[in-house]
Amino acid sequence: MKSKLFIMVALMLAMVGSHRVLAEDVVVIVNPNIKGSMSRHEVAQIFLGKSTQFPSGEMAKPLDIDPADPNYERFAREVLRKSPEQLRAYWAKQVFTGRGSPPEAGKNDEVLRALVAEDRRYLSYISDDKKDASVRVVFGIIE
Repeated sequence: MKSKLFIMVALMLAMVGSHRVLAEDVVVIVNPNIKGSMSRHEVAQIFLGKSTQFPSGEMAKPLDIDPADPNYERFAREVLRKSPEQLRAYWAKQVFTGRGSPPEAGKNDEVLRALVAEDRRYLSYISDDKKDASVRVVFGIIE
């Protein structure tokens, strides 16, 4: 009986451990010329089209990752406070009413990092292990 209990506990711990391995840290990145940090609310306002400026007043343009990427759902839930389905509905309504259009999407971490590094208007989010000195982190979702 004790060995069955031990095996069950070991399996549960292994499942919890594997979840942590799958969940990557995600960081919001900007061009190094953009100064300051950003709150979750400020990042969300830009990605939801409610603001078009960084806190410094400079123009901001969000770039989204491919919706098939696991970081898309994590960013939507933890930063935008919406499920991917709610986010699609939100943007469908914004487009239909003429209030806005969703961020450009469909890019991977490397392409997003390169775009942000070359244009100070862009901000995006990538896996923490994909950042380098060409961009600056202003917000993070750390597991």
